[in-house]
Amino acid sequence: MNMRGFSDILGNETTVKSLQNAIAFGRVPNSAAFCGGRGSGKKTLAYAYAKVLLCENSGGSPDACGVCYSCHAFDGGNHPNLMVIRPEGAKSVGVEAVRNAVRDVSLRPLKSARKAYIFEDAETMTAAAQNALLKSLEQPPAYAVFILLSRSAEALLPTVRSRCALYKTQPLSEASVRKRLAELGVAENEAALYAAYSRGSVGRALELSRDAVFQDMSRRIPEMIAGLAEADLAQAFALAKDFEAWKDRAQEALSIAAMWYRDVLAYKARGDSVLTDGSADTPEARARGQGTDSLIAQLCAVEQAEARLRSNANFQLTMEMMFLNLIQAAG
Repeated sequence: MNMRGFSDILGNETTVKSLQNAIAFGRVPNSAAFCGGRGSGKKTLAYAYAKVLLCENSGGSPDACGVCYSCHAFDGGNHPNLMVIRPEGAKSVGVEAVRNAVRDVSLRPLKSARKAYIFEDAETMTAAAQNALLKSLEQPPAYAVFILLSRSAEALLPTVRSRCALYKTQPLSEASVRKRLAELGVAENEAALYAAYSRGSVGRALELSRDAVFQDMSRRIPEMIAGLAEADLAQAFALAKDFEAWKDRAQEALSIAAMWYRDVLAYKARGDSVLTDGSADTPEARARGQGTDSLIAQLCAVEQAEARLRSNANFQLTMEMMFLNLIQAAG
């Protein structure tokens, strides 16, 4: 698998430039923390950074050469000077995993001037694990570079955080995601849809393009809420029952409904739309049929259901209440 270099990265231009300057001027920090939410590009950025640090031909270059032994080994996932530490059993990074990395630090690098240690989901490191890493962060050998990926800097212990150069990452704009998808051969109307739900992540957008459940939800949920103005009590309970098919992905299903209402409201305000799919029930058609106050009330009903489910409310009762509120607001 070919890992991206800096030149392939979309977004986070300021962070990329800062890292390139650090490399060019020989001021690479021994410890860096890339902090940002899911889909903000921190993982792609961190691996591109590690790749250029290990590249045999970089020599202060702003990017990895992509052709040396080190770059090929990096792309192949078997670089002798790269260690990736991940949560154990998808739960947390434990103290023993960190101690293994610390022991490895004492061994000098092979074929490269540096060794890189990437701690994925570093926010899951236990306090004991972070403390086990602390001495290496305080007194690292010149060749060792520690790279921590965390959803937020605050999730790291203050003693760890203070010893890292902090880089905050931001999700891509929808336009940037659409552009990348188009470059990858995704049709324009589909790219717009996936970008809207991607949360700024190209990877997430590509996952959605291959996700049969998402395809089903994105098609059926707008159909379910299209005729609510004419629906009655029995239909409200029937729709709530239909929603059980997506119980395991309830928040995602509700976000699709919320996005639909926001898209209709955006069309009323600006005259443009993202989610139009060519069906008769387009945001344009819905915008002509309902007032702004009604649409806002329906959106609030969906958002209230999202909040209730986050509070572990009963799923079926929450769906029934939501559809009753939607029918009342739409009527």
